[in-house]
Amino acid sequence: MLGADLRASGIALAGILTAVEAGPEVSAFLTVSQWQHAKITGSDASVLAEMHRARHPRAVVEVINLPVGAAVRSVRETELSLPDSGPGALDATSVVTRGVQFLLPAPAGVVVVDVSTAHLRYWGAFARQAQQIAETVRVETLRL
Repeated sequence: MLGADLRASGIALAGILTAVEAGPEVSAFLTVSQWQHAKITGSDASVLAEMHRARHPRAVVEVINLPVGAAVRSVRETELSLPDSGPGALDATSVVTRGVQFLLPAPAGVVVVDVSTAHLRYWGAFARQAQQIAETVRVETLRL
């Protein structure tokens, strides 16, 4: 059921990353997806970066070089507010998550590698893992 829901939303791969130094209860969520876009093909990373900045003005967006070519890296924080759910429920709370997206222009659109976590103390470990994963993407052999 979850796999079908993920696939329906365009996610081809999902996984859990751990921070070895923290133990198994500390994790980050990884997704890899691909979306079609007629204006983004080949090495249009700068165009993709501008589009991403317009949609996510609080994100830190930059064009970087990966083995696959020019890509976009975007780091953002999001605060999620969870309201209480009625009498006897826990108080409303908020959770801050941090995530990084790598947007890689591909012949038929964009490949997106996304890693996010609420375990900010271990952000460095998860950001390094995300970078390593993004460096392994090869669009000519990608089958999403």
